[in-house]
Amino acid sequence: RAADHLREGIELLTRKGISWEQNYDLRLTIHENLAEVEMVLGNFSACKILSNKILLHGKSQESKTQALWNQVSVRVAENQMSDSIRAGKEALTELGVTFPVKVNTFHIVRKLFRVKSLLRTMSDDDVLNLPVLTDTSKIAAHRFLVHIAVMSMMDDQEKP
Repeated sequence: RAADHLREGIELLTRKGISWEQNYDLRLTIHENLAEVEMVLGNFSACKILSNKILLHGKSQESKTQALWNQVSVRVAENQMSDSIRAGKEALTELGVTFPVKVNTFHIVRKLFRVKSLLRTMSDDDVLNLPVLTDTSKIAAHRFLVHIAVMSMMDDQEKP
């Protein structure tokens, strides 16, 4: 099985005394792939451990973001919606996205009017010709925000 081969790869690197610093790319690739395989196999605790190691040793925002996504996904798979939302918020903080702790109607209406006023100055063509988002951290933030919105709705439906 793939998981066995990937685990053996980690064990071999460890037996040979090859640290993250000595062969970062190989260790990262093996850990990322094994975390994904463990998730698919339903070995959520193993996925969490591997993701934590990636967060500890990861050098790029991209590798850390995927590890954070794994942690969020594990909580969803374990039907821990509130924990999944909390982990998603923590991931957003790591990406530099903040929002009020307590949101009220005033916050929402104020932001809605701001967006409406910005859109009023633009034609349909202006909106359609806006540049495509390429910033990977903003794309990741959007992914987490959508996740939080969906999990919040699901969590609310489960409550009596």
